[in-house]
Amino acid sequence: MPDESKPATNVPPAPEPNFGQSHMGDEFDRAKFTMPPVRALLIGLGIVALAAIIFAIYDWPQPNTKGFITKVAVAPQDENVLVAVQLEFQNLIKDKLWIKGIKAEIETADGKKYSDTSAPAVDMDRYLKGFPVLTEAQGEPLHEDLKIAPGNANTWMTIYAFPVNKEAFDARKSLTVTISFADQRALVLKE
Repeated sequence: MPDESKPATNVPPAPEPNFGQSHMGDEFDRAKFTMPPVRALLIGLGIVALAAIIFAIYDWPQPNTKGFITKVAVAPQDENVLVAVQLEFQNLIKDKLWIKGIKAEIETADGKKYSDTSAPAVDMDRYLKGFPVLTEAQGEPLHEDLKIAPGNANTWMTIYAFPVNKEAFDARKSLTVTISFADQRALVLKE
C-alpha cells in the first residue's frame, strides 16, 4: 500500500551552502569599483566650495567703527608714566554704540607687556591740571557707559598709567588701545 499521508511533490531539495568556495576578490576589490566617478565627485566638491564662498561673502562681518590714534602725550613720574592718548573714531552702524570698557597695552622694547584701564572721566580734569603736558592730547573724555550716536565722529581722550619710565615708554614696540562695546566687536587701535 502506498503511503497516502505524504503528497507527492516534484520540488527538489535546497542545495547546501558552500562556505568554503566564496570568491575573495568580492571583499577585497579595488576602490574604483566602490567610489563614485571622479567627474561627479569633482562637480560635487565644486558646488560645495562655491556655496561656502558665497556664504562667507554674504556673512562677512561689516565694520562697526573706524578710527586711529592721533596723539600720545607722556607725563613722567618717579617710576611711572601717565599717558594721555588722543584718538578719533566714528560709529559706522545705524545703532548707538555703548562703550563697556577701555583699556590700553604697551609692549616695551624688551618684550614686556603692561596694561591699564582708562582713568574715570571725572578724574581727567584733575590729571590735566596736575600734569599740563597731557593737554597736548586733549579731547572729549572717553569713558565707560558712554553711548555714541550713529554716524558720530569725534576726537576723544583717555588717560593711562604704566609702570615704566619715560625712556622705556618712548622706546616701546607698540601701544594698543582696545574699546569694547556692548553687542558689537571691539575696536582695536594700534600705534
